[in-house]
Amino acid sequence: MCIVSGGIPHRLQSDINHRLYAAHHSHDYIHDTGPYHALQNIYFFKLHSVEKVLPDYDWVFWIDDDAFFTDFEEDIAGFIQGIDPETFLVICKSPVNPQGWSTFLNSGVFFLKNCADSFAFLNAAKAAPLEQVKAWWDERKLGPYTGTDQDAVTYVLHESHSLQKVRLLHYDAFNNRPYHYQGRADEHLVVHFPGVPDKHAAIRDFSRKYDLQDETLVPDSLSVPAGRSR
Repeated sequence: MCIVSGGIPHRLQSDINHRLYAAHHSHDYIHDTGPYHALQNIYFFKLHSVEKVLPDYDWVFWIDDDAFFTDFEEDIAGFIQGIDPETFLVICKSPVNPQGWSTFLNSGVFFLKNCADSFAFLNAAKAAPLEQVKAWWDERKLGPYTGTDQDAVTYVLHESHSLQKVRLLHYDAFNNRPYHYQGRADEHLVVHFPGVPDKHAAIRDFSRKYDLQDETLVPDSLSVPAGRSR
């Protein structure tokens, strides 16, 4: 298995967090900064990135650059052990946010299996015209339309009738928000900061609250290497 993250080069320091977590559990890690051309918008970067890496692994775990591991002892590999062989995608539902809304799923963190279903899914999601997706969208069932890869992913999974091959987990599996934490950083596996206007400030606040290392959110028990991961 390989953990993959990336996007805008060094927008945040999450690549250090991701690399250390991967090393702690003996998983490969790739920090991908592209470039990829002809993206519908910047959010589609992850679909191209995962597609490039997937042929070399049985499973790829994508994690957005505004998501961080907080429980370094739990191994994410547990989510795919003994899984139904027909399952190609493991992804979380979106939590209900403080404003009271949620989406069908959140595409910021997910597992994808090296199989024909996954490549068909990636090709369809990359090419799904957002104008068509928006016209199809039903906010009563799916939550707000975001105009991102997340909507394309939701659309393709419904229209290709492949949802039966998706393991859709509760958000608490590996896609929590800062407001879900009550007393310890390791209460949950991953903290994700989507839709936050000032991500640096939010990450610093979380780091100070739980005595973590600066904006990497790495616990003091692990050493952060000098310099940046590339």
